[in-house]
Amino acid sequence: VLDYFLVNILGIPGLDLATVGVNLISMLVFLLILDRRLSGLPLGSWSLTLLGLSGATVGAGLVGWLTSGGLQGLWGADNFWLLLLTVTLASIMSIGTFIALSLPLRLPELQMLANLVLAKLKKRG
Repeated sequence: VLDYFLVNILGIPGLDLATVGVNLISMLVFLLILDRRLSGLPLGSWSLTLLGLSGATVGAGLVGWLTSGGLQGLWGADNFWLLLLTVTLASIMSIGTFIALSLPLRLPELQMLANLVLAKLKKRG
């Protein structure tokens, strides 16, 4: 049903959005089934964590986009090596921003990621 409507309205990008929509609906249904079978999951705290991670993702994407645009405005977009440097620097800024915004959530996985990145940086330095 989503394929029919979204492909007719948006074309090929509608197919992508329909796939994402089906996956989100499936995830929610299976999460609710799991919640019932296990007699309750901490969905409230998970929702807040997911919201925090979503905000960190938006912030990191914005920083990467602004970094990329600023560097391209500074030295142009006609040289392959400068474009590669732009993408590399924008990626580093995005990853750093994501880690910095996500660390206050105190997720063990993010602590491990931060420790790995810091260890790599210390080895090079």
